[in-house]
Amino acid sequence: MGENRVSAITSRDMMRLEHNSAWIGVDSFLLMENAGRRVAEEIGRRYSGSIAVITGSGGKAGDGYVAARHLSSMGFKVGVHYLVEPTLNENTAARSHWEITRRQTTIGVSRFQGQVKADVVVDALLGTGFKGRLREPYRWAIQTINSSSAKKVCIDIPSGLEADSTILGGEYVKCDLVVTMHGPKPCLQGLKDVEIVVANIGIPREAAVFAGPGDIEANYPRRQPLMKKGEGGRVVVVGGSTKYTGAPILTALGAFRGGSDLVHLVAPKPVVEAARNQVPELICHEYGGDNLNPGSLEAVKDVLGRANCVAIGPGLGFDEETAEGVRIIIESCSEFGIPTVVDADGIRCVAHLMSKGWLPPRGIIFTPHAGEFEYLAGFKPSVDLTRRVRETSELARRLGSTVLLKGPCDIVASPSKVRLSATGTPAMAVAGTGDVLTGLTAAIRAKGVDDFDAALTGVCALGLAGSLASSVMGEQLIARDIVEYLPKVLADPQTSAAKVGVRRLPDEVLGDMGWLNLITGL
Repeated sequence: MGENRVSAITSRDMMRLEHNSAWIGVDSFLLMENAGRRVAEEIGRRYSGSIAVITGSGGKAGDGYVAARHLSSMGFKVGVHYLVEPTLNENTAARSHWEITRRQTTIGVSRFQGQVKADVVVDALLGTGFKGRLREPYRWAIQTINSSSAKKVCIDIPSGLEADSTILGGEYVKCDLVVTMHGPKPCLQGLKDVEIVVANIGIPREAAVFAGPGDIEANYPRRQPLMKKGEGGRVVVVGGSTKYTGAPILTALGAFRGGSDLVHLVAPKPVVEAARNQVPELICHEYGGDNLNPGSLEAVKDVLGRANCVAIGPGLGFDEETAEGVRIIIESCSEFGIPTVVDADGIRCVAHLMSKGWLPPRGIIFTPHAGEFEYLAGFKPSVDLTRRVRETSELARRLGSTVLLKGPCDIVASPSKVRLSATGTPAMAVAGTGDVLTGLTAAIRAKGVDDFDAALTGVCALGLAGSLASSVMGEQLIARDIVEYLPKVLADPQTSAAKVGVRRLPDEVLGDMGWLNLITGL
């Protein structure tokens, strides 16, 4: 393969990267310009003669318009032949590039007539968004291209293939060269006797390393028209004690605003009484005693079994009985395959049990701040970001779980990968913010998102919500202010992110930048 030796990248990941790039300032218009130019350069290195660019709709057509313009400037005789009227293209960047290309009188422009009279034909028909069965007029156009004796060049993927499938369909453009953007798509693995070039189109490394609106777009499931109550996720919050009543209520609010249909609270009587007054939507389950204990769990076995995710820890307090209760719940969740988010006193209980030889099940989401990280790891996390990333990754591997280390720069690590999030603001460093994050992460995990993506999406969305709240209300935030902005962020992450802009971390946080190679090297 061409320029970069990189692993396959899915259409979902490309969408995530493109949206994150746009947030940084490298928008789709610029990426399209870079893509089309790279296609033209690769053609210029290999072929001569006349060129026909066959375009459909969407972003791939825009790449084709740009390629035609650059090929013309290189001295080629170029014609653009469209299946879909370019002014009707719903892709804004593609329409803008069409307006530039159509003004060039050196480029022929016409509706595709079912003939290819050129030495090289460029396939700019269907891109990574294509799925299912080929429809007309695309099927007809692909058959026409394949029947031509011209050299055939495909932009990104051959039209007719589903980007994320390694099974080749019956009808797709049989090409000589594929110029694929940023990374090879899974569908390219099965192509035989085809040259594949991976083109660098200028996606910033930050778009891959730092979470942004693209991660929320890619990971957060949208409600479907026929969904019923409960299908959006059921979260059970286990937390609170006579001393700490507010923390689990904030966790429950985070779960509701994260999109859970049903949120159950398992807590002692004082917490349940406060919760019923403040959040009438909550389904409360009261147990006896002042703190969680093994005997109190009989009352909640049924509700735990119906959960899509259990969040445990906020406000629990700590003693031997509480730790034993935490152990029983975590092991029960593991036995029945129920995802679990552990935070706050729940982390302290897990660490205590580990010190006595207990090994927690793998596949948990832990969401510690620096002090709670010390309970689990046995040492305080470093201030230097490179060491901090390495320490978080090592802890995730040791636990076989996902670790979300909160701080000036949030770090999310699984046993195999790590990402950063810098969407927050110092105004969020107030009581209860972490409790909201626990509920939000649990809500996303309850929708079927995997552990790593649920944690990353949750902390990114919370940071954007906090930044939005701060931009309106100032720095004197309370956790409930942040909760109120979560629906705006989850509904339209791109607009929300654009409003708050990109936060540049201080140099003392960024350190020697060694973390960048550490993350991209995984």
